[in-house]
Amino acid sequence: MSMQGWLSGSQSEAWLAQLERIEWKENEILLLLAASASQAALPAVWQWARDKGVVVAGSLFPALIRGEQVEKEGACWLRLTLAAPLLPLYPKQEEPPWRHDVQNTTAFLLFNCQRGETEQLLDGLYDYLGHSIRCIGAVGESDLKKTGTALFTQDGWCEAAGLAVFAACGLHTSRGYGFSSLPDVLIVTKAEKNRILELNWQSARTAYQGVLAAHGLVLDDVGRYPLGIVREESVDLVRSVIEIAADGSLLCAGEVPENAVLSVLIAEGEAMAASVAAAAEEVEVTAARGALIVNCYAREQLEGSFFTKELSVLRQTLQRRNPNLGEPYGVLSYGEIVLPSEGILELCNKTVVIGVMV
Repeated sequence: MSMQGWLSGSQSEAWLAQLERIEWKENEILLLLAASASQAALPAVWQWARDKGVVVAGSLFPALIRGEQVEKEGACWLRLTLAAPLLPLYPKQEEPPWRHDVQNTTAFLLFNCQRGETEQLLDGLYDYLGHSIRCIGAVGESDLKKTGTALFTQDGWCEAAGLAVFAACGLHTSRGYGFSSLPDVLIVTKAEKNRILELNWQSARTAYQGVLAAHGLVLDDVGRYPLGIVREESVDLVRSVIEIAADGSLLCAGEVPENAVLSVLIAEGEAMAASVAAAAEEVEVTAARGALIVNCYAREQLEGSFFTKELSVLRQTLQRRNPNLGEPYGVLSYGEIVLPSEGILELCNKTVVIGVMV
């Protein structure tokens, strides 16, 4: 039986019919990544899971990936064997008592769109577990007027900041982003978590717009020109600018530390698509049983027609390298979570993370 699959449309009857065909074993979990437009189908799934004794964890996303297509309806699912009880994540949480029992497992992390809490919780998990686990994760839907939360379990909507699923499977990851950097250097001279107040001892807006103007660029969309936290031994850590406040500060989709060196990044569709193809060549797929793609929701807008090419090349590259690998599924997220082989557990923006389960 496959470890992943797809639920089409938004009709709960069709979803349940497919889930009923799966022979669920003790200590398994249904990880359900659902499109927001299909959330009306979820209550029936929760009731089915309670009746069957199946553990469920999941999140809503603005859109999903199915092979080479972006889907606004439906859900992708993973069938995983639990290595520890499902863990809701809350700020200032004490050290979990089972931490040593999850070494050498794979953590699938889902977060509400609460950016400050996400990074705090990731820091805590990394402090506890370091590189004793493998990890992939995503930040879910931000438009939560109806639910108040993107997360759910078999008991319904979940108010935790995040959910951690520790599964008894292997995982190989790679990532790509493909931005080019303007040569100008910006130093964060004052910041508060995800808000940059000053760059180069000027208001953040003045310095940021000054760099763009020097290269003949107009800031017509704050999401078009993200910032990169420059790192000597790794790729830049991308930070989306989501708002320029009245006081001239820049609100980012992730924390930016004081004294960080920043570059202004330029989105070039062809280069972004090429970076994903390179990431698909790097990830280990020989023994793959499934693939999960976590791709930033904003890349679709930035890349235009190249986004379809990105998904197509990704699928073709993975399946060329392993013809037995099925169609890859994934999510368009508001934050991508990865634990590099050399590096810490971190939240990325405008990045693609390829996860291959073995």
